[in-house]
Amino acid sequence: MNAELLKRKIYWEVRYAIDKYFQTGKPDITGICQDMEGLLSGAEECQKLIESKSDISELEFYNMLTTFAFVTNWTEKDLDNIIEIHTGKYFVGSTRIRTRMHKVVKERKDNKHCACWYNEVGIDYRVLYTSDAHLDNKHLYTVEEISKLIADGKIVIVKEINRKLFGKKQERETYYPFECAYDDNSALYSFLSKDGKYYLSTLKYIKEQMTSSKLKKLFIENMKHIDGEISYVSNGGKFNGLSWDYVAQECEREFEEKGYTRRLLNLNAEKAKYSKNHS
Repeated sequence: MNAELLKRKIYWEVRYAIDKYFQTGKPDITGICQDMEGLLSGAEECQKLIESKSDISELEFYNMLTTFAFVTNWTEKDLDNIIEIHTGKYFVGSTRIRTRMHKVVKERKDNKHCACWYNEVGIDYRVLYTSDAHLDNKHLYTVEEISKLIADGKIVIVKEINRKLFGKKQERETYYPFECAYDDNSALYSFLSKDGKYYLSTLKYIKEQMTSSKLKKLFIENMKHIDGEISYVSNGGKFNGLSWDYVAQECEREFEEKGYTRRLLNLNAEKAKYSKNHS
């Protein structure tokens, strides 16, 4: 798990300010100022996370983090770790167990005819297990055996896996819908859903994973981006001529009046400090 910077661009607000100048003889830089406020506020939030992480709750930490970045690069191991936090147990590993269960599933072949058919499959589970679970990968587990392992807190079923059916017919059991931790297609959504059972554990995990080093790296990257956007406004980017000079002057005046210039200086001073310690 990691986090990537939300790089807000102000191109369209600059374009709008130029167009407004041509139409009325006066630029409208409201949008530019709103974008700059968002950029500076995000950097300030990042600084607070670095300086006061231990004093900030998991929920507040996540809300502040998502003002300037988004969580990405989730792995199966991350999700397993969150389940471990949620259950309060230490799992020594993850494995696949086979069961006697079978069920009929609808399968579909992706072609122009949209052919589909029903197929009988066996059921396996990927599970997290404790050191005293003593699982046997060659054993075909019954519903009763799985239920006992769950009740004893020795396994957590992560997800269901279909397999080719095998074994004697008299040994097969009818499918029982054990609860799985998540579905591959909706894992991230369910873990970050406020109504999801893993939500609070997910927030705790995110806060743990976003170390001071990662946050400082994000802050430095964010300030480089903000400085680039400020330079774009000052120089006009691809826009040239007296019209842009006037818009740039308006931005400079407004940035000073709103305190953006002062805030930018303070943030860049922090960037210099973090860059020195981060190198």
